[in-house]
Amino acid sequence: MEISPLEDVVSIDQDRMGGEPCFKGTRVPVKTLFDHIGKLDEFFDGFPSVTHEQVDKVLSFAGQLVLSYYHERAKKIAT
Repeated sequence: MEISPLEDVVSIDQDRMGGEPCFKGTRVPVKTLFDHIGKLDEFFDGFPSVTHEQVDKVLSFAGQLVLSYYHERAKKIAT
């Protein structure tokens, strides 16, 4: 069985939230985190050369990678 790099914090259950990757022990989809990241003021204050657009693109890509990984894993589990 393949071990997930986030196995201790992310789980997939076809009977919970339609199989969406969720924070372990919750019904909160991981996607929700990426949709609600907005408290980055300290980051931008400390690193003013980084633009909001850059951060948005990096977080969007990271979210897509995490969700893609778990959707592929869910497909393997279902078969």
